[in-house]
Amino acid sequence: MIGIGTECFIQIPGDSKKRILYPFQVVGIADDSFILESEENGLPIEAAMEVRLFFERNREFMQQSARIDSVDAEDQAASTATDVPQRMQLTLQTIGEPVSAESRQVYRVSTALTDYTADLNGEASCPVLDVSSTGLSVVSKECYVVGNMATITIKEDGKTYVGEVCVQSARDLGKGRTRYGLHCASSKKGPATLSEGLHKASLRYQREQLRRLAGSH
Repeated sequence: MIGIGTECFIQIPGDSKKRILYPFQVVGIADDSFILESEENGLPIEAAMEVRLFFERNREFMQQSARIDSVDAEDQAASTATDVPQRMQLTLQTIGEPVSAESRQVYRVSTALTDYTADLNGEASCPVLDVSSTGLSVVSKECYVVGNMATITIKEDGKTYVGEVCVQSARDLGKGRTRYGLHCASSKKGPATLSEGLHKASLRYQREQLRRLAGSH
């Protein structure tokens, strides 16, 4: 769990291929919100911005989606005049569950040679290239940056599943197409949730892959 005094980092959404992590410290917890403070003032962080939160838990580097509620930056001129270190304080709410930032913890099965598709933010029939119980990758003609949140719709076993995902990676495929790695950010679990849909899809394609490997028809 994230507690007061926890050292953490924030990644701001952007199209840079280089991951830039800005250091913060948890200085307060209020209800479901966390108050973070940084000695760096003037960072390009604004209220309502969707970011990635990185922290260490049980000696493992974790990441989690988050949304900025408010930002309180000290007046730079006043701070400089009194020789007081400039600070930035912000309040954020985490979204979904934290996952490892070091490596994938679940198996993703390829769906690139199938006709499996998803609707991403209203863009219909985006090809799904792989799927796991916690995320998937899709090809889209729209532009998203790492850290963006989006709504995805998938169909599995005759049912429709809708939920929020966070863009974790982006790779240009040319011809106006981009491959996006998406992580399920919906915290709800159980029947008719995105988590359930991803879990069912992952199991189905794993079974199909095993049958192909076994040479069955």
